[in-house]
Amino acid sequence: MREAKKTMQKLENIIVNDISTTGSKAREFAWELYKAKDSMKSIALFDAAASLHKNKDAEKSALTGMSECVSKMHSVCKDLPGVEDNKKRLVREHVINVMRDIHNDMEKVTTGDEKVKCRKLVQVLGLISQTEDEAGKRDKAEKTFRSAEARLKKTFVNEAEYQKVYSEILNKLNN
Repeated sequence: MREAKKTMQKLENIIVNDISTTGSKAREFAWELYKAKDSMKSIALFDAAASLHKNKDAEKSALTGMSECVSKMHSVCKDLPGVEDNKKRLVREHVINVMRDIHNDMEKVTTGDEKVKCRKLVQVLGLISQTEDEAGKRDKAEKTFRSAEARLKKTFVNEAEYQKVYSEILNKLNN
């Protein structure tokens, strides 16, 4: 596992340090790795892509790109092709930590539109909650969901808009 982590860090460094690489390109390549049944490398590359979005994109683009990386990570975790069942839980737990790191990075992105930022952050919290639930961590999933709900209540004063976003999260959580 330590060797794999070193390899993934090298791959991430190459991609992040290449001036011409964009978050979108890295995300596309990560998806190709996933389709080729290389889940572990794709997860590392989605993490690198999120870093690229954070460092190279404008505010709203960064939030969108980073949330898309978390969404793709969640997709990878859903079935983890080629990974034995006993390893899936460990992978999911690692990915949950990576997703949380991306969420924390998203919190630091400054944007003039707090509602857009809130929607993206809540989407990511919803995905983290789903991944936690799929990893058998129901209590953590519920706590994460409640955190998303609190964020919505704080940001959306308009009750109709809050209900729309809240229902989207509930719907995703139940699927």
